Amino acid sequence: MIATRRRAASWLAALTLVLAGCGGGSHEVASTPPPAATAAPQAPDTTGVVTGRAAEQIGTGYKYRFRMIAPGNDNNAITEREVYLWFWPDTSRVWFRLENRIGTPIKILWNDMTFTDTDGRSFKTIHEGVTFDRRYQPQDFTQVYGLQRYNGWIAPVDILEDPSAAQGEGMRPLFPTDNSAVGYLNKSFRVDFVLEIEGQTRTYQLAFKVDSVLPPGS
Repeated sequence: MIATRRRAASWLAALTLVLAGCGGGSHEVASTPPPAATAAPQAPDTTGVVTGRAAEQIGTGYKYRFRMIAPGNDNNAITEREVYLWFWPDTSRVWFRLENRIGTPIKILWNDMTFTDTDGRSFKTIHEGVTFDRRYQPQDFTQVYGLQRYNGWIAPVDILEDPSAAQGEGMRPLFPTDNSAVGYLNKSFRVDFVLEIEGQTRTYQLAFKVDSVLPPGS
């Protein structure tokens, strides 16, 4: 009986510590990845072929291999003292993973990000939850607490073409999957990905290149 009471007390103390670490606002990020994490494709294979839900949408169409050409990176990953970032584009958006490696919060400054397409046109970006009717409104930052992780995606605002679009639906693809896909070979696009780390704004000027275009069935 005494052992049982001790186990119950230990469990209650652990639960209290977990609950004490959870906090309040609507833009705070807990240790559990946000909904985007469940929708994101699986980690790309060594060839970089699009996988997961995006591949299902493409069906039998053309597929792309993307490569991150800037800044210097290790297989699309940027590792710094404060943060680890990993990016994987597909034909619908650019997915990312952010891991806060320090004890203070990191802010994702959605409102300061830009997307420059393969024709050199720049757009503000959207992320999951931004609806058609709110696409031009300011976007609140998301705060990722120390040693926490966040999975999400960004895309240019002009891909929202359906008034009912929300949560990543009703969006046109960034890259076509019909015969015109071959015209995008060797083209590149850019994303200014902006964070606030330890009170300082940090802009990551990302560039991605279409390394190859794969025909249906390949």
